[in-house]
Amino acid sequence: MIPLRLAVRNFMCYREPPALDLRPIRIACLCGDNGHGKSALLDAITWALWGRARGGSQDELIHRGRTEMSVELDFSARDRLYRVSRRRSTGRAGRGATVLELQVDSGGRMVPLTGNTVRETEAAIRELLHMDYETFVNTALLLQGRADMFTASAPAARKQVLAEVLDLGYYESLAVRARERARERDQGIAALDATLEAHAPEIAARPRYEAELAERGAELAGVEAELAAAREEVGRLGARAERLGASRAQLATIESRLGEARADAEALAETARAHGARIAELASLTARSGEIAAGLERLRRAREARDAMDRALETVRALEAERAEAEREAAVARERARAEASARREAVERLEAAAGRVGELEALGSSIVADRDRAADLAAAAERGRRDLARLRAERESLDARTEELVERMRETRSRFDLLAAGDAHCPVCRQALGAEGADHLRSEFEGRGREARRLHAENRERAAGLDGEIDRAQAAAERAAAEAEEASRRAERRAAQVERDLAAAREAAGRLGAEREALAALEERAGRVDPGGGLGDALAAVDARLGELGYDPAAHEDARREATGLEPYAELGAALARAEADLPRERAGRESALEMADRRGREIEADEGAAAELRALIADLPALEERLAAARGGAAGLDARRGELAADVGALRERVARCERLEARAAEARRRRDELADERSIYGDLARAFGRNGIQAMVIETAIPQITSSASDLLGRLSGGAMSVRLELGEGRRERGSGEPTERLDIRVADERGDVRSYELFSGGEAFRINLAVRIALSRMLAARSGAPLPVLFIDEGFGSQDAAGQDRLREVINSIQDEFQKILVITHIEAIKESFPVRIEVEKTPSGSTFAVT
Repeated sequence: MIPLRLAVRNFMCYREPPALDLRPIRIACLCGDNGHGKSALLDAITWALWGRARGGSQDELIHRGRTEMSVELDFSARDRLYRVSRRRSTGRAGRGATVLELQVDSGGRMVPLTGNTVRETEAAIRELLHMDYETFVNTALLLQGRADMFTASAPAARKQVLAEVLDLGYYESLAVRARERARERDQGIAALDATLEAHAPEIAARPRYEAELAERGAELAGVEAELAAAREEVGRLGARAERLGASRAQLATIESRLGEARADAEALAETARAHGARIAELASLTARSGEIAAGLERLRRAREARDAMDRALETVRALEAERAEAEREAAVARERARAEASARREAVERLEAAAGRVGELEALGSSIVADRDRAADLAAAAERGRRDLARLRAERESLDARTEELVERMRETRSRFDLLAAGDAHCPVCRQALGAEGADHLRSEFEGRGREARRLHAENRERAAGLDGEIDRAQAAAERAAAEAEEASRRAERRAAQVERDLAAAREAAGRLGAEREALAALEERAGRVDPGGGLGDALAAVDARLGELGYDPAAHEDARREATGLEPYAELGAALARAEADLPRERAGRESALEMADRRGREIEADEGAAAELRALIADLPALEERLAAARGGAAGLDARRGELAADVGALRERVARCERLEARAAEARRRRDELADERSIYGDLARAFGRNGIQAMVIETAIPQITSSASDLLGRLSGGAMSVRLELGEGRRERGSGEPTERLDIRVADERGDVRSYELFSGGEAFRINLAVRIALSRMLAARSGAPLPVLFIDEGFGSQDAAGQDRLREVINSIQDEFQKILVITHIEAIKESFPVRIEVEKTPSGSTFAVT
């Protein structure tokens, strides 16, 4: 991974500095005063890639007073350009949200590789870089205060860190996959064994199934022969029974026909009798024809008189309805005239009331000007409140910046005070050792600076709390004033519009008042008349004249109705006489036809009775024959049922024998497959052991340790002027729980100029830093040798302050000597003598608006 471009926003001490272009830089120094943000740039790189940096939670990395931060990093890996962008924002109740995006350059266009979740995208980045955060800080980055992460790890943990640096996780994944494959083969073998065991009893029963099949087959052949003879007897008896059954059916048909013929003969006799009775009835009615004709004539005359009276009554009722309608219209006209007069009177009263407000509304117009002036005063007050709020906020931001500077100053003072307390004090300017008096002088000076900074910090915090209250009050007052000004303006405009509308309506009412009063007088005069519409008397007189002309008599009308009702029976008698004269010939013809058909049906009955007697004699022995046929059929059915049972048994036994044959074939295949799985299980077990910790991994580590030892001893000798050398040794550690097997530990042994060998843990200060740097660069060299190309980057964060002048010179010489082994080297320091040695410097500076940097 080679960083090419870094852009940060609201990250730690940075607000919005320019993007840092690292593409033209090969070796450079990142310099600036302590606390100005040098290490924060490296934190930005690790946070963008792995979501980790120095410090506590991610939200603590957000710039003070801000709620979100972002880092965008362009880098090259595997000869391709990638871009990673990570953003973090805080929410309510301390809940934050992170957005992580990964892109790759494809023909000048960035194509997304982002996963469905942040965790998936981080896994993709680790897969792309072949390292996680811990491996990075153990190989490519010497973080401030963490340069000894590999060397200071416990001996038992160093081997695991070295395995991660050597990317031995690939072999471990192969071992895991081999063990999984071996377990799969074990499961397959167990399944095949269970199958063979389950099928063994049924395969062993095959001889018994074959013997039973032969026995049931012989019995089935005998039953089938008996069944054939029984079916032949059933066929013979059935044919004879079928013939006699046909005769019985013929007899039943004749007997049914006889019953129908006898019923028909009786019905025909009854029909002839009915025709005779009807003929007598019709003849009696035709004898009264003269009497019925006279009655019909009287009925006609009575109906004509009644209908004339009905028409006269309808005319009388129509004239009376016409008279009532004329009277109703006159009443409606009078009521309508009174309603119109009342409505017009109310309209005149409303117009009088509206016209009376003209003077009052004209006087209200002058008060609108005062309302608008008050609204303008409130708006000016609101604007002054907004300016006061902006001034307080600017003062608060300036105070935050000063407070942050005081915090950084107190940290720096504390750091220097701690160096004095360590007993190895040097002058911060000339780097010469200080005596007890000089140390006391500096300690007193640092204590004074610390007290002054704490005092100013407390004053700033107190002032900030006061400003927060003033800002809240000012913001509330400004918002309240703005709301009051806006409401006053709206009220003034609404009132002015309402007064203008009311005044226009009052003036219009005054103009219409005279015409409305005249219309009201006319309506009141018309409502006082008896006949407002006119013409009522003439209509009523015409109706009375027509009633007199009709001369309608209700008593005579009633007499005509009674007479017509009494003569109505002659209408029915006349209709019955006409029907009788038409029906009498038909009735006589029907009687003759019924008598003739009854005679013919009697002759048919005599013939059918003779045929029936012959058939009864023929089918006399049919019941005995049917009993023999039923018995024969029962025997055949029993034999057929037994044949079915035996056939089912034979089929089942044949299927069992066939299943045994199939199971024997499957068992042979299962045994063959089990042998294959056993061979594969043995191979995968060998692979799991070969790829495991004690196989290829142990061989790689054992090969790498001498390379690391040689390279680290060479570098440590150059860093210490030939006084020190280092050696990495593998040894046996404590036994693992459960397995009881011993673990391995990786010890670091250091020899000094006298030849004394001590553990790394016994060194501290400048010597420990040289050991850390030598081992770290040796790891990087080994990785470069394994990859066949120069290791991309090397970051060294501080560490020079722990060295004297000679140690610093040696560090510079070592860095210069190894620069060809790396594509980029970035050294972080605040020491002037060191940074002047580098051709390119990235100067970091803290400003009131956040830290920034410049490349020189």
